[in-house]
Amino acid sequence: MPWDGPVLRSATRYHWRVEVWDETGAAAGAGESWFETGLLHRDDWTAVWVGRDSHAQPVFDPPTDHDEPLGEPPLNLRREFELAREPVRARLYATAHGVYEASLNGVRVGDVELAPGWTEYHHRLQYQTYDVTALLRTGDNALGAVVADGWWSGFVGFDERRPARHYGEHPGFLAQLVIDFADGSRQVVATDTAWAERSGAVRSADLLMGSTSTRRSRRGRGSR
Repeated sequence: MPWDGPVLRSATRYHWRVEVWDETGAAAGAGESWFETGLLHRDDWTAVWVGRDSHAQPVFDPPTDHDEPLGEPPLNLRREFELAREPVRARLYATAHGVYEASLNGVRVGDVELAPGWTEYHHRLQYQTYDVTALLRTGDNALGAVVADGWWSGFVGFDERRPARHYGEHPGFLAQLVIDFADGSRQVVATDTAWAERSGAVRSADLLMGSTSTRRSRRGRGSR
């Protein structure tokens, strides 16, 4: 049914309770739960898209007699930041042009595979919200992401006339880490020019063409 209560605020947890009575008016039970809103308005996002650093191109594997490189390596992005005190709440809002896997202080964030999922990118783009409070620490922290081409710029379908890059040329990443403290203050770490690209172990990753890595020579179909 349509919501007829007050206007919901972004990034806010709401608690609700339901009570049920039977036909005699006697209490028949009750239940309660909560939900949390995401970033509901465009102005809530201070993050900007980050992508390939044209001044620091990643290493491409040279071709061999038996193997040709499948394309450019995925983005391997990193942002270091410092916390002066322990947070009471932290949420990571993230999405990508492509598919991404985020990490915080070396620990994978969430368990979603191939996030943010396929959409008709010309009209909409999904994003995910993660509770990362337990992954943060006082002092130095590092937020990272690996972003592969996915459906955005990778191989999709089997039309040889246009096998890839249906929506864009290169993958990109958009993320906003919102950190709240006990005194009501807030710190935001968003994708911006402070993020750095570096080389990683994965040399190529495509939904149809498989992946290659410096850690092992095996190539798997449909893997990342």
